[in-house]
Amino acid sequence: MSDQPIKRKKRGRPKKDEQTKREQIYQIQLESFEKDHDFIENKKRMLSTFVLITNKLDEETLSNQEVLRVYKGQSAAETRFRLIKDSQMIDAIYLKTPERVEALGIVYVMALLIYGILEYRVRKELKEKNLSLILKGKRKLYQPTGQALLEQLEDITVILINQNRQKLRLLPDNIDSQAKKIIELCGYDVSIYVSKNVENKGE
Repeated sequence: MSDQPIKRKKRGRPKKDEQTKREQIYQIQLESFEKDHDFIENKKRMLSTFVLITNKLDEETLSNQEVLRVYKGQSAAETRFRLIKDSQMIDAIYLKTPERVEALGIVYVMALLIYGILEYRVRKELKEKNLSLILKGKRKLYQPTGQALLEQLEDITVILINQNRQKLRLLPDNIDSQAKKIIELCGYDVSIYVSKNVENKGE
């Protein structure tokens, strides 16, 4: 403990009869200390623990490790559903009946499933064949997102011709090479844009 004067807040010299205010300052001085290793380890365990609740109480049916794996897998599903929560996707859609709302929800989920399959197949093939894609913006990607793949596929143009009361669908000769590569990585070829019967070459 030490007794020290308090610094004056007023400017100028102090008055002759002005008393100096003082304050007592306490300081802690550690002589010696050592770590409490048991306390530290217990604190680490507490901080690295979180609670998961399930109604599957039989560990033979669902082990603790499986519960944790399923929990951690939620992020993938939540990331996918974030796409259809975008205000641009739902802001201007008006449906009159609950049945139509339900039907639209099913369509969205199916589209999301196809989106995920597209991304998974392309990434899998790129990894196995040690390839990359050069997508829009001259970006070299080894794990492209589904959105980046769809943006590249938008460059594929289908020519529609009405001839003798029949509609012909044709593809131009200058198809974007990277878009074509994406289709092939999925196990198809660009003829799926004009063919009625589609066959997966990867199966």
